Amino acid sequence: MEDNTDSKDNGDIKGITAQNILEEKVKEKPAIEVKKEKVPFTKKIYNLYDKEYKKLLIIPFLILAFAVIVLGFKYATTGEFVEKGVTLKGGLTITILTTEKVDTGALQNGLLSKFPKADVDVRVLTSAGKQTGVTVSASDVDEGSLIAALEETFGKFREGDYAFETTGSSLGMSFFRETIKAVIISFLFTGVVVFIYFSENTLSKVLIFILAVTASALIFYSQTLVLYLLSSLLIAVLIYIYFKFSIPSIAVMLAALSTMITTLATINLLGIKLSTAGVAGFLMLIGYSVDTDILLSVRVLKIKSGSILERTLGAMKTGITMNFAAMAAVLVAYVITESTILKQIMLILFIGLVFDIVFTWIQNAGILRLYLEKKGARSD
Repeated sequence: MEDNTDSKDNGDIKGITAQNILEEKVKEKPAIEVKKEKVPFTKKIYNLYDKEYKKLLIIPFLILAFAVIVLGFKYATTGEFVEKGVTLKGGLTITILTTEKVDTGALQNGLLSKFPKADVDVRVLTSAGKQTGVTVSASDVDEGSLIAALEETFGKFREGDYAFETTGSSLGMSFFRETIKAVIISFLFTGVVVFIYFSENTLSKVLIFILAVTASALIFYSQTLVLYLLSSLLIAVLIYIYFKFSIPSIAVMLAALSTMITTLATINLLGIKLSTAGVAGFLMLIGYSVDTDILLSVRVLKIKSGSILERTLGAMKTGITMNFAAMAAVLVAYVITESTILKQIMLILFIGLVFDIVFTWIQNAGILRLYLEKKGARSD
């Protein structure tokens, strides 16, 4: 009779040993490392712009809110939204006839040191490329003190050496009020153009146009409180119609207005005093801003091929190229020119064009995409 006990024990020992060896080999086998594919930076930006566009909308609105706070603080502390220069505030202007080379920067700094509370602006007059004189504009300083300070640089004035002119503050305020009216009217008709282009209802187009013309006339000729209230009521009706029937109109107007407000707030933070030249720069900025917004709106709303994102990116390539070309041009002009008037215009345009990129391609593009997706358009 065979002893099965030993053979059974040996089998168990062999089985356990084989199992242990197998487990040990599995433990000793190194784990396969899964290498994550590195996503290019441009792809990350693309994914962020595509998937997180709703969150990105927070950025332009935060910038706009900060700009409004800056302007509100300025108004609360000074009574004005922006610091005005001599041409808007009024003051004295002395034109000195001289062909001698004048360091306008040194002269302006010297006058500011003598009259620290005054606003001084010094410009060179030229004819056919040659200097013919120097113009000194100053506010919050009397004529005698200013002439005495200038005689320290140019010597004793004789009759006919200079021309004197006084600009009243009422003239500057009148110009500023008329400019504000022009800006409001330009925004109204910007909305009208977008509404007429994208709306399919002929009756609403006619109604919008009549309301805009009537409101503009009341704004321009308003002299009484009743007319101001009536024009404000018509503007409120127009804005309601834009909100109700044409979100693209509101998006374009909001983007342009945001660009204006943030640029004005930046001018305040930089301590720049706005002149009539600066006002012209802001009026030019409206055209630049609306141009890119209209480009985006037409490309996204009128073209049906491709997704919303593809149409937006197609418009962005053209729009960003336009922005950078304009920014390069105004930057070169700012560096090269010696005219303080041109420098202020170019600086305002450059700042505005930077903000225009944010408000057109994040704010406006995001609002249009939300609008189209709500209507059921394909986004991807």
